[in-house]
This record gives sequence, C-alpha cells and structure tokens, in this order.
Amino acid sequence: MPAEHEWRGASALDCGSAGGDGGWVTVEFGVLVDVRDDRYGDVGDEVVRAERLGFASAWLSEHHLARDGALPSPLVMAGVLLGRTRQIRVGTNVLVLPFRHPVQVAEEAAVLDLVSGGRFVLGVGQGYSEREFELFGVDRRQRGRSLGEGVGVIRRAWAGESGVTPRPAHDLPIYVAGVTAAGLKRAARVGDGLLVYSLRRRISWRDGD
Repeated sequence: MPAEHEWRGASALDCGSAGGDGGWVTVEFGVLVDVRDDRYGDVGDEVVRAERLGFASAWLSEHHLARDGALPSPLVMAGVLLGRTRQIRVGTNVLVLPFRHPVQVAEEAAVLDLVSGGRFVLGVGQGYSEREFELFGVDRRQRGRSLGEGVGVIRRAWAGESGVTPRPAHDLPIYVAGVTAAGLKRAARVGDGLLVYSLRRRISWRDGD
C-alpha cells in the first residue's frame, strides 16, 4: 500500500490530495443489502457482521413484483437493522417516494432517527418500473415532480412547519437518486447528497431540464 493511503478498517480510505496541499479526502465503504424470500431472517446477522468488520453503512433498496434482492418495505427492515446494531449507519437506496405520502415518510424517518441515535439516512428516488406504478395506481409521468415536491414536504415537516411529530433529533440527511441529466439536476437542487447506481452514457449538464 502506498504511503499516502491510510486504511481505517473496512470503512474508510484516506487519500492524499492530488494537489499535494496536505488535505485528505475520506472514502467510506458500505454494503448494499441483498434480500431474497428465503433469507429475510439472515439479513440482521449479515449487517451485524458488516459492522464488526468496520463497514460504515448498510443500504436497502426497494422493488415490488420482483425477486431481485430489493425489499417492498425498506423502512421496516431499516428499523430491524438499527435495532440489531450500534454504530453502522443504515439507509435507503432508494425509497420510491411517489408510492408514499411524504408526511408518513417524514414521521417514520424521524422515528428511525430517534431510536437509532442519528444513524438513519433517508435516500429517495422517483422510481421507473411501469409495473410498479400500475400496481400503486400512480401516474408514472408525474414521478419527477412527485419526488421534488415530496422532499419539500418532508423538510417542512421536520422543520416544524406542519405540526407533524416526532421530529428528528439529529441532522437527518436526504439523499436523492439521479442518473439522467434532469435527475442529477433535481438531486443537486433538493437533496443533501446524490445516489447513483451507474451512468451508462456520458451526461452533459446541458442535457434536459
């Protein structure tokens, strides 16, 4: 390992800045949790093991009508994992926000923040599967608008503007997923961080709105 790299267990790698100014950039390592029908009961043990190995975070995805390792109820599983662990952060990557009322998401995320001591991270996205939107009776054409407006509702609820309780006791971030140019711009506008699975083509900020 080159001298400019410093390992801190499995969770982070500090890399010396390219400019040689002595600054550091910390890269954290997490796990994307894969859940299948026959192994729901194993997930807690696996995330406990990831915590012991030093991983910084565990992430839960959402899908419906598919057995692809994602969950239909990632917030429920997040509560289970936060209850089993003590240090590792647990987040959604992603919760499909157009399928839920944002006030309910604000309330449930605040509960997770309170019971975990600030270890929950809310990651949201607009979704894409036509079958899933048909299942929930949601207009797929409005998913981008629903995502942006929903994040705003959540933030106002946490700020105490709507009287919703409980409110988070910690700085609970909202990460927003984006892949297209429009999605990346939306994430930069309304989110505290960006979630990206893959970029299969070069994106220009001049593309889209």
